[in-house]
Amino acid sequence: MAKQTYDVKRPHQGDRWYAVGEKRVAQPGEVDHLVARGVLVLHGEDEAPAKPKAAPKPKNKAVVAEKNKSEADLPDDEGAADEGDAE
Repeated sequence: MAKQTYDVKRPHQGDRWYAVGEKRVAQPGEVDHLVARGVLVLHGEDEAPAKPKAAPKPKNKAVVAEKNKSEADLPDDEGAADEGDAE
C-alpha cells in the first residue's frame, strides 16, 4: 500500500517527535492505532473520526422496598368473618 499524508492533531513520538500541525507521511498500517485515537487525521479530512460516546452512568440501583401485604391498607371488614359467627 502507498504511503499517505496525515495531519498531526496531538504531539507524539514516531520515527521522531511530531508537533501539532505538522504533516506525517506513513504507511496506513503503521499509524492506524494513532488514527483510531485521534492523534493523526488523514490529510484532507476535517476532523478525527467521532469517538463512541461513553456508556450512560448507571442510575441509582438502590430501590425502595414496597410495603408488605401485612402493612398495606386492609379493608375494615376483613377478618370480621373469622371472629364470632360460627354457625
